[in-house]
This record gives sequence, structure tokens and C-alpha cells, in this order.
Amino acid sequence: MVINRWQDNFKIKDWAPKFNKKMVEVMRKNQFTAEQPADFTKFNDASFNEQQTLMKNVIAKNYQIKLLTSFNERTVYGVVGKNATGQFFYALDKNLPEKISTAELKTLL
Repeated sequence: MVINRWQDNFKIKDWAPKFNKKMVEVMRKNQFTAEQPADFTKFNDASFNEQQTLMKNVIAKNYQIKLLTSFNERTVYGVVGKNATGQFFYALDKNLPEKISTAELKTLL
């Protein structure tokens, strides 16, 4: 199972407000991909603070979101979300210490 491969290096966490800022940073810096781009049109055009608000008040309510974090949870390496119709959005940090494919990231949901 994919998660077993990551157990030694990462934690897999559900989205929570405490991760909001770092998750938005990963998405901004690493050109996130969305299979349903219409859900993210406001997000792409918003300021950093507005993006955090959109993530917390709109996107997190429409998507099941998992995060790939360091063990101390200070660093968010990746984010993946899936909506009710099975469409994903995801972003992986370019400086991730280990190569992880998009397909592997999607298996977290």
C-alpha cells in the first residue's frame, strides 16, 4: 500500500483550519492542478489572504482534503482534494524529499 511507503517520512492528515495558510502556500508556489477548474477561478485571481478565506469557507466545504506533512506538521509537502463527483485538485511541493506521483497522491482519498 502506498501509505506504508510514506509512514517513515510523512504524516497524512485531514484538512483542518490550522493547515490552511501552509496549504495555500503550497498551492500558490507549485502550480496546483484542478480537474474542475471552475471551482478555482476566484481562488486563482485572489490575494493570499482572500485565498485562505476561500479555502476555508468554500473549497474545504466542497472537497474532501488530505495533506502530506512532515512529522512535526510544520511543513506541508502536498495537498489533494476530491469533490462529490470524484474530481481532484492537487499540488506537490517542488522541494519534496521523495518522488511521489500524482496517482499515488490521489490514493490518499
